[in-house]
Order: sequence, then structure tokens, then C-alpha cells
Amino acid sequence: MKRKFVKVMFFGALALSTVTYVGCKDYDDDIDNLQTQIDANKASIVDLQKFVNEGKWVKSVEDVAGGFKITFDDGKFYSIINGTNGTNGTNGKDGKNGTVVTIGANNNWFFDGIDSGKSAVGLKGEDGKDGVNGKDGVNGKSPRISSTTGCWEVYNTETGKWDSTGIVANATIYITEVTGNPLIWKLYVRELKSDGTYAESSVTLPKAGSIVSMDAVSVDANAKLTLGSTITLYCGKNKY
Repeated sequence: MKRKFVKVMFFGALALSTVTYVGCKDYDDDIDNLQTQIDANKASIVDLQKFVNEGKWVKSVEDVAGGFKITFDDGKFYSIINGTNGTNGTNGKDGKNGTVVTIGANNNWFFDGIDSGKSAVGLKGEDGKDGVNGKDGVNGKSPRISSTTGCWEVYNTETGKWDSTGIVANATIYITEVTGNPLIWKLYVRELKSDGTYAESSVTLPKAGSIVSMDAVSVDANAKLTLGSTITLYCGKNKY
């Protein structure tokens, strides 16, 4: 077991020594020098392998200047010397700077400060032709008030018919507060006249909870009173 261990250690040392030479730089003089050293070590390694094959075993491995010495059981020894360091290679020449491309004040391309005479701005294209005018659309129909229900109607372009909104238009009533007087309401009533137009009347009401309804009357030029419809008021709401 001791002999096998020493053999493994020996060949491992040889492998490490060989790696030293493989990493050398690719220069002719250095390569020739290293090749000479490798050939010398190779001859020594062959001799060592011969002794191993003859059953001789390594007695000791010791460091020496520039390498190590291997001694066999019969007293013979061989020295493996490390290769010398190669010389540094010469520095390569500096490469040329790349071309600097810029756009000048005249909007031309400049290469290393020299005007190329080529514009960096594309030419404006010609105006395209105007498109064909679309056909005039059909005039829309304004909302109207139904003569039978008194509700607002809107025209349905898909069916070609008037649709009722269900919103009564001939008696629209709304109430507002009076600016500067927090004690009263102002009630507005819009009534449909016979000519199809509307007349809007207003009345001021006190903010009293006791008023729940009122009757609307009209007075004509002959001072004749005409009783209108009864209006129910709901306290606390803005619209009725």
C-alpha cells in the first residue's frame, strides 16, 4: 500500500509539473526553450517509469532548488526541475479610434467633424389628396309633445316611429330656494298654451309645514277667476 501511494503521489507531481509548461505563451523562442526542458523531463519520466515497471519503489520525494528529487529503494535518484518563467511579450500597438458621427448645425451628417454633405433630415413628402366628402346626414327630428298623452316623444331612427318617454310636458312643476331669503320657496309651473308654446308662472310660498296642497287659479282680462288643478306639496323635496 505504501508503494502504491508513493507512486500516485509521484505521478501527480509529474502532472503538476507538466501543466506549468502547457500554460506558456506562444512565442517562438519561449516555445523552443520550454520544449527542450519538456524533452529533458520526458526522458527522466521514461526512466522513472522503467524503474516502477521493474518493481522498484519510491523511497522519498523531497524539494530541491527549482524542483524536487525522487529517490528509489536502491539509492538511485532523479531530479525534476521546474521550467523557468517566460519573458513578457511586447505590448501591442494602440488601435485607431472609431469614427464619431454627429449632426451639424446645418442638419448634415458629420464624420469626425467633417461635413459629409448628406442631410440627416428627410425630405418633406408631397401633400396627399383630399379624401372624398361624405354624404350629408339626414336631419334629426327634435323631441315633440304628444297631442294625446301630453308626454315628451323622441324619434326612433331605427323604427321610424315616435317613442314616448313617459315624461309629462304640459304641466312641468319645480321649486327652488330663494337666494337671500331662507324663509320662502319659489314654485314654478309651466303650462302648455293652445298655440303649442309654454307659459311659465311662479309663486312664492312660505316654508311652513302646514301647507300641504294649493289650488291654482287664473285671472283673465275681465277679472274672471278660473280654478285650475290642485297641486300637492311634499315638504323637504326640491322638485314636485
